[in-house]
Amino acid sequence: MKSAQADLACPITTSQFLDMCADKLGTDYKTSKALGKHASYISNMRGRGGILSDETAIKIADILDFPVASILLCLAAERAVRDTQFEGAEKVVEAAEMHLPRKAPARREIHLSTRL
Repeated sequence: MKSAQADLACPITTSQFLDMCADKLGTDYKTSKALGKHASYISNMRGRGGILSDETAIKIADILDFPVASILLCLAAERAVRDTQFEGAEKVVEAAEMHLPRKAPARREIHLSTRL
């Protein structure tokens, strides 16, 4: 049986936040350096399907001039959706969507990276 969480989509994912940073700064390398991370950090996060730490999310908020709470809620939603044992994922996703700033790109406007 397919879980209900399989149908949930996070408002903005780690990969999409990283793409937005790379678009703003020019490259994944520059994004890694702005985050104080090793040059391979971005490709490792994408390749392994990692989720940003809260500390890194705060740095991304500064780079993107994005509300910290919105990014943290999006990452909480991403964690909740991936955790098949967590039954409150839908509520976390809804909270993240409600707290996105007006200037946030719509999900359909964010294209997943081909930078792997």
